[in-house]
Parts: sequence; C-alpha cells; structure tokens
Amino acid sequence: MIELLAWDSQMLGVKVGKLVGEMEGADFDDYDLIVARKLQQERVSIVKLEQQGFRYVGLDVALLRSGLVPPPVFVPTAPGLQIKQCRRSLPEFSIAGFRIDDSRFMLDERCRQRLSADFWDHVISDHCQEFADVVVCATDERQRLGAFISCLHKQQSLDMFLVATHPDCQNRGLGTRLVYEVVSLAEQLRLPVTTSVMASNVRAFNFYLQHQFTVASAEVILHRWCAGTNYEQ
Repeated sequence: MIELLAWDSQMLGVKVGKLVGEMEGADFDDYDLIVARKLQQERVSIVKLEQQGFRYVGLDVALLRSGLVPPPVFVPTAPGLQIKQCRRSLPEFSIAGFRIDDSRFMLDERCRQRLSADFWDHVISDHCQEFADVVVCATDERQRLGAFISCLHKQQSLDMFLVATHPDCQNRGLGTRLVYEVVSLAEQLRLPVTTSVMASNVRAFNFYLQHQFTVASAEVILHRWCAGTNYEQ
C-alpha cells in the first residue's frame, strides 16, 4: 500500500508516495517517487525493494535522551546570543542562507536538484508559523537566525524534528545551548527527548552521543523513481 506524501509532493513538484507495509499490490507507476523505510535488520525486505528498483539513500538513526540525565551546570554561549521560542507565530528575525545537507532530500541527487536555493529558509519559516509545536531559536544582536531546533510534542517524547546551525555560525556553542534549552522544556513536560540523524553525518552523530543521547533504532531509507527516471548510481 502507498500513501501520498502531500508535503513532499508540493516541495519537489512531483507526486511522492510512502510505502506502508509490504509492497504486494502496490502500484508503483502511479507515483514519480516512492519512499520506503525499513528497520536495519529487515534485510530480506530491503533486498526485495532493491530488486524492484529502490535505491539506498541513507541510514536514519533514532536517538533518545532520557530525562533522568541532567544537563551540565555550565553551557557555553556566544557573545550577543539571544534565545527565543516561536510557537506557531511569524518569526521576528531574519532567516537566510540555511542548508541541511544530511536530510533525505539532499542525499538524493534527483531531489536535491529540484530544491530552490532558499528552500530551507522557507521550511524553517513554515516550522515557526505552523508545523512545529515550538521552535527554539538562537539569534544575534542584529536579529538574524543563527541556529534552531524545531520540536514536536509527541505523546511519549519531545522530538527534535529539524535541527540546524547556520554555516556562518558553526563552532560557537549554539547547538549545545539549544539542545539544553530543549532538554529543559522536556523536563518540564516530564518527557524524554528524541531525534534522528543520518548515519553519514558523523559530526552530528558524535555531537548527540556527547550530549547523552543513545541509539534507539535505525531505519534504511530507500527511494524509487518512476520508470525512465530511476536513480542511477
């Protein structure tokens, strides 16, 4: 069975579906792109998908940070840093020049070619205004966004759905400060913090491990483009 991914379809300008369950009876040709996610240990299912034209995009690792692990007493901050929260409201700061290179879209060349230069800036703005339950932001003295974490308040966790630091603001402690802002929010809600990271992003993966996150599970992400436009390795 295949479910339509409306947001993906809108962003990429093609009809995108998500494979739900097994592929028997699924009509692949009704979609330009089909996304499949399988647990890493489901090797037989992954091989079957590859035989049907699916191609490996990456390994998505789910991470968990228990609320029982306290944050450090001191968290480094950058000069002029301001921490703000957007809760479905128009951001009162400028957003420009963001890239999230380890996303599923960016790891598939055919997807990446369809994204505009300011694609991620628009995504961040959408998260602030309507998609996320809360976006924790770090801005500078000129009211420019330097880093953010978009969070979804789920039943069993506070999930860091989208995380990024501006290319010009790397190595200033912004990521660490924002993670512990989210940890503080989660403690108030009495929830653990979850997130996911592509295994190919070794730097981000190590960052989370250093901040007391542990691996919960891992899923293989595969894409299948329609006949005539299948991804070629």
